[in-house]
Amino acid sequence: MADMTYLSSGSAPTAPAGDLVRDADGCCPPAVQHPCIIVAGDLRSARYQRIMTAMGSGSEAALHAYCAARDLL
Repeated sequence: MADMTYLSSGSAPTAPAGDLVRDADGCCPPAVQHPCIIVAGDLRSARYQRIMTAMGSGSEAALHAYCAARDLL
């Protein structure tokens, strides 16, 4: 179960306030975040701002949560 989710519908990444690590473009690279934070969509990288990337990383986040809930990780 997620404590919170955020939606940002714009052309530039808009990370929510908090402890996210941001790069110069405003993106939040997944490799440098806390292990409990799943970064999805356009927040991952300015280079891959595409709808399919957002859909794929959203699916990845859901699968990660599913596996974590069942102690499969």
